[in-house]
Amino acid sequence: MKAALILILPAVLLCYPGCAPGTLQKPRTGPDTPNTTFSMYDNEEAILTTGRTRPQLRRTQAPVSPNFSASPLAGLKADTAPAAYLPPVTARVFDLQDPARNPQPTPAPAGALRPAPTPRVKRILKLGNERLFEPEYLPLIAGKNIAIMANHTTRITVDRLIDDPRVHLVAIFAPEHGFDGETKAGDNVPDTFYRGVPVYGRYGGGDETRRIPQELLRGVDALLFEVQDLGTRHYTYISSMYLAMDSAADAGIPFIVLDRPVGVNGTQIEGPLLEAPFQTFIGVGRLPNRYAMTIGELALMFKNEAGLMDGPRYPRANPGDAYYNIKDLNLVVVPMRNYNRALYFDEIYGPKSWVRPSPNIPNMEAALCYVGTGLLNGNSIREMVAGYNQFDHISFPFIKDRAEMRRFLAYAESLYTFPGVTPTIITDKNTGVSNVVFLRVTDRSRFNSTLTVFALMYTQAALYPEIPFLTSDRAAHMFTISQGGSWFLRLIQDKKNLPAFSKIIARMNRGLEEFKRVRRKYLLY
Repeated sequence: MKAALILILPAVLLCYPGCAPGTLQKPRTGPDTPNTTFSMYDNEEAILTTGRTRPQLRRTQAPVSPNFSASPLAGLKADTAPAAYLPPVTARVFDLQDPARNPQPTPAPAGALRPAPTPRVKRILKLGNERLFEPEYLPLIAGKNIAIMANHTTRITVDRLIDDPRVHLVAIFAPEHGFDGETKAGDNVPDTFYRGVPVYGRYGGGDETRRIPQELLRGVDALLFEVQDLGTRHYTYISSMYLAMDSAADAGIPFIVLDRPVGVNGTQIEGPLLEAPFQTFIGVGRLPNRYAMTIGELALMFKNEAGLMDGPRYPRANPGDAYYNIKDLNLVVVPMRNYNRALYFDEIYGPKSWVRPSPNIPNMEAALCYVGTGLLNGNSIREMVAGYNQFDHISFPFIKDRAEMRRFLAYAESLYTFPGVTPTIITDKNTGVSNVVFLRVTDRSRFNSTLTVFALMYTQAALYPEIPFLTSDRAAHMFTISQGGSWFLRLIQDKKNLPAFSKIIARMNRGLEEFKRVRRKYLLY
């Protein structure tokens, strides 16, 4: 009996669906069947079959960018230019219930050993900075003088550009907080060097110093951009990108965006929408407070939506210019592969992978809170509490004890139930007074930081009408340009005629549906 079993086993182990008994069929290999993963994005069309064969990829013609008046790759050689706009391709899946289209393998005899199921292939996220060095995109930089706007969150790309003998990195431009990410908010970013490459600080001293001057782009063949964005409008990295796009357009060189995930995910949107007269470096473009777009998607929108970008211009050689040269920019977006836009940064890379995009954003929760608490700017309700994370702890200095703080939160909760967050009273270790609230995020998908902050400010106006929210004229200016309008302050400063909070919510959401319609045209994932 044992001898018979030994003779039968090899034949059984070598017999599996799609393979004749007694033969061992080698896995199919080749350029269309990667060893580790396959993509349903870019210009590849995934055709999924049954378990008889591995998924196969069939190359298709790169799609044309929808609604664009001109190709973002105009000016690049056709034989080297990759697809700049690559929307997701919907997989065509064979009908698993139709035997004619999906023939099933012959069932194994009763009692025969069945092969182990084929393990599911893990889809590995590939960032734009990795794909830049693939054959499809490498011609964009090979043998050329390259400059990049980057910081500590994307230093790995800078290192690779320096180390690759096929590329000549001639300049690095640093946004707010500097190339090392340590410069305090609002402070000038100094010029320095990194591994022998000059680093030019492009923040501080006004809008003129935030732009890349043309003399620094002489001899540069392409300008790259890669900085980890947070996903909220008043976080200035996207403003630096906008100005860099304009400088590249003026210089007549390609602007190449290496796409990355959105820090606070790419699906959830929060108002209010910025109003055109309040467009500044702190709020560039008529975007909502949380816009749910990657830097690549934003760049495409900035280039093609003159109406969205309508408003005061930054300094230009010709003050009469109505719109930046961005509309004529040679824009290339190197997209990610296998990006799930519903995921947060720490869900993609793991809970211990967080890298502070700026000094006061130490974790994902602080980043989520910053969307709303970043509007406060140290007024009578303060997001800056010494010894605590800056944006998920809020101080109420006009409140004297825990009981009073409880009454304040109870009133606020009667207006807005704080879905997804639990405001927790703690004792300020600096003063001993229990007037600090920790915003403990319990459900990211339901948490709306902007509405949470608006409810707290509304409560102050209702219960403490004698205490002004704004502490100075500059504070009023900073709040309005961060919020992107003056309507909210006007409503809550009329303390004798406070509108219902439901009207505040309706006003905050005004225009969001139109923004979502425009946004959909530029989503790559």
